[in-house]
Amino acid sequence: MGKKIIQPLFVFILLLPLLFINIKTSHDWGDDFAQYIHQAQNLLDGKSQNETGMVFNEGHFIGPVAYPIGFPLILAPVLKIVGYNLPVLNVYLSVFLVLSCLLGYSFLRRQFSFTTSLITTLIIAYNPIILSLKTEVLSDLPYLFFSLLSLWLITSPRLLWQDILLGITIAISVHIRSVGCILLVVYFINAFVKYTESK
Repeated sequence: MGKKIIQPLFVFILLLPLLFINIKTSHDWGDDFAQYIHQAQNLLDGKSQNETGMVFNEGHFIGPVAYPIGFPLILAPVLKIVGYNLPVLNVYLSVFLVLSCLLGYSFLRRQFSFTTSLITTLIIAYNPIILSLKTEVLSDLPYLFFSLLSLWLITSPRLLWQDILLGITIAISVHIRSVGCILLVVYFINAFVKYTESK
C-alpha cells in the first residue's frame, strides 16, 4: 500500500479512541438535546415536528418551537433501534467527530506535511473542549461533518456523481442548521474564482 492509503489509515487508527473516551450515561442540564430527541421521536411516531410541548413566549424568546428537521432525522434511526440510550448516542455522535477529523486532516494534507497535518488534527481532536462537546446530544458534530464534506467537495475536482453528492451534503447541512445556506455562497464564489482563473 502507498502513502495515500497508509497515512490516512494511521490517522484513523489514532482517532479511534474518540469512540470510547468520555462516554457518559447522563446529560448535563439543558433543553436543546431533549427537544432534538423529542422531535426525532415525533418522526418515529408520525407526529408533527411542532408538537414539542413548548409554550412559546414572544416577549422572552429562548428558542424555537421546533429545530430544523436534519438532526432529528439523524437521531431517529438510533432511537428506533436502541431507544433512548445516551452512551450509544455519545458513540454515534463521536463517529461524526472522527469523520470530521479525517476530513480536516485531508484539508491540511493538501498544504502541509504529513507530520504537521497529523499533529494539528490530533490537537484539535483531543482538545478538552471537543471531548466535552461530543458528550452532548446536539447538532454541532453532524453539522461539522456535512459542512466539511461539502467544502471538501467544493474545493475538489468533481465528476457528475460528486456534484450530485455535493447537492445532497449541502441540503443536509442546511436542514441540520439553517446557517448551512452559507455553503451555497461559498460554492458560487468558488465557481466564480475558478471561472475567472480559466480566462
